[in-house]
Amino acid sequence: MALIDDNGRVFGWINIIDALVVLMVLAVVSVWIAFVFLDDAEPPETETTYATLDMGVQEPYAVEAISEGDTYEPSGTSTLRVTDVHLTPQGDTTRVFLRVAIEVELNSQGSLI
Repeated sequence: MALIDDNGRVFGWINIIDALVVLMVLAVVSVWIAFVFLDDAEPPETETTYATLDMGVQEPYAVEAISEGDTYEPSGTSTLRVTDVHLTPQGDTTRVFLRVAIEVELNSQGSLI
């Protein structure tokens, strides 16, 4: 018994084109069901706190590299964003103070991760 016979039927039972159409319909229905019935993942709750960091005396090249809006992500659950930069001259160098927003995801009990 051949896989496809002289009439183009798979195993002598169904036309190859009909089989492909049925498979396409099943694929579309499966994707639709997955979108409709899967839970939409809600974004995790976050908590934001603010802090002032004394970065100490910095060289001019380091001072130029720091700007408002810079972000640092030490882990996948928290973000540190520079909100304000305050510079105080000290001789040939500059003392840098940063105001930062620290955003941390909360776990299911509402406490910090």
